[in-house]
Amino acid sequence: MSIDDEELAEVWPAFEPGLSPKENRQLLYANIIYQFQWTSLKLDNADNEAVLRTLEYLFTSQKIRRYWAAAARARESLVPGSPEYLFAKEADRICRDYNAVASNSSNVEQNVTNYKESSGRSPRKQPNAATRSEHPGLGKIVSPK
Repeated sequence: MSIDDEELAEVWPAFEPGLSPKENRQLLYANIIYQFQWTSLKLDNADNEAVLRTLEYLFTSQKIRRYWAAAARARESLVPGSPEYLFAKEADRICRDYNAVASNSSNVEQNVTNYKESSGRSPRKQPNAATRSEHPGLGKIVSPK
């Protein structure tokens, strides 16, 4: 893959200026992981709850949250109300929730792990009709089928 080759990785726009090749490859890899989740949902290869649970797991990683922040500029081009936009908004919410939990501790990863273990779930509220009604059209993408 191009992320293993610095010369090919340069074809992709940089997520942020000044990234080392290692950091840029990590962000490119995180993008592949995220895009795989979106594609799985879009192609009905995974159901909504499975993808959301996977996103919850992925966002426990500080590097995934770093990627998400770095990719914010790229997400500005998403068409408001489109399925991909709504999916990204759900990921935004999950990331925000984990960042809020993580910010309350100097040991970020341990704090996120402790929260998940003590509560039996992620910081994200379980999807429900109220959540879906906040985002018209979200039901088509992330609600149970």
